[in-house]
Amino acid sequence: MEAAEPSDRRQFFRVDDEVYIDYRLVSDHERLRIAHEIRAGIKSAGQLLHDLESNEELRALRMAVAQTDSTIADYLQVIEEKLVTLTRIVAGAGIFGGEMTFCPVSLSGGGIAFAVTEPFALGTELEISLTLPPRNHGIRALARVGEVVQEESGGYRVATEFTVIDGADRDLIIARVLARQALGPAVR
Repeated sequence: MEAAEPSDRRQFFRVDDEVYIDYRLVSDHERLRIAHEIRAGIKSAGQLLHDLESNEELRALRMAVAQTDSTIADYLQVIEEKLVTLTRIVAGAGIFGGEMTFCPVSLSGGGIAFAVTEPFALGTELEISLTLPPRNHGIRALARVGEVVQEESGGYRVATEFTVIDGADRDLIIARVLARQALGPAVR
């Protein structure tokens, strides 16, 4: 068997997964602004929501308070649960005005493929917002449409390549892909 040409090789492993996704077309002007924000570490709304839901510090403080006053600790527990509920509601509202869709995707550190109702032209730039359950990690990236396939259902499957993504977010996706591969095809 011959080795694949370098241009045919994938740089990253890919798995079938289910994530929350929202996307929109971006103009060249918007692309430059969004790329700058991603590279500068300016967090998207989804990333800020994840930070809000990540309550490790709150949990540690609540446990310390529980040793001296269980009533206050119970109150803090209720507040924490309400914060988690609020972040999940807001995360489901979508970043671009629509509702984030929980859908099957093909995910890798290099890009994402997902179903759409209308086709995009090859080379189209999209801003993509992902939320990865169960910890609701928010990821924002720019991606270029590399393939569009019409499906029997009448919709389309769009394959994209990330053109701008934070390195930590790419690492998070790669870790997720590797973990899902380790679990085998039964969980995909």
